[in-house]
Amino acid sequence: METKRFEPVAQKGTKQFHLLFYIAILLLQLNPALCQRSQISHVVGGQANLWAVLGDPTYYQTWAYGQQFVAGDKLVFHMVSSTTRYTSEHTVVEFPDIKSFMNCDPSGGMKFLQESEIPETVIVDLPNPGMYYFGCSTRDYCTRGQRFFIKVWPAPSAN
Repeated sequence: METKRFEPVAQKGTKQFHLLFYIAILLLQLNPALCQRSQISHVVGGQANLWAVLGDPTYYQTWAYGQQFVAGDKLVFHMVSSTTRYTSEHTVVEFPDIKSFMNCDPSGGMKFLQESEIPETVIVDLPNPGMYYFGCSTRDYCTRGQRFFIKVWPAPSAN
């Protein structure tokens, strides 16, 4: 009885994929600028969203989980609706730590907007890697879900 030897069959296009993969790796090693990522301005909650209390108390945190934040990026909080003439009474606060964030306690935090100010947008720089905690200090809006935390990663190196 003859023993048949089974050879793995290369999938169609595998060699071409490997060749393109190695060329891409080589190009990235020769030109580190291709690895660098441009600064991104993240609109908090998504493009059409206004910084406000929403029906879903997990909305902002769910949005944040879907983003990748890198040192040098910015957060953009829309404070005035372009479609409804609504002006926000909300604030933007960076909580100093997780405990303050969990308790919605803005004392010791950095306010980027006071209740009396009504700009169209508030832009917050994310200059360094680390954890950042944001929310609203107006009334009970923070406890109703107008808050989120993010992890900011180091910017890609040029090496």
